[in-house]
Amino acid sequence: MLTLNGVEMEGYYMPICFADCDQQVQIQRITGSDKIKNHLKNLGFTIGENVYIVNKVNNNIILKIKGITLAVSEELARRIII
Repeated sequence: MLTLNGVEMEGYYMPICFADCDQQVQIQRITGSDKIKNHLKNLGFTIGENVYIVNKVNNNIILKIKGITLAVSEELARRIII
């Protein structure tokens, strides 16, 4: 279940950058320009895909998707709605 500051958030959507670390979430929507949407799609971020939030470091979020761990800027992470 999606949590924010330890509170369960059933039925709510938010950018992935606001979710707590150490949880698996599912992508509900991708926002932004076509260029941003295509960039995220090429990285594997598609609607319905499960993503594990590993950690947050400075202004980056470390995510694990499809068995690959990558860091995404907070600006880009704001476009991934969970």
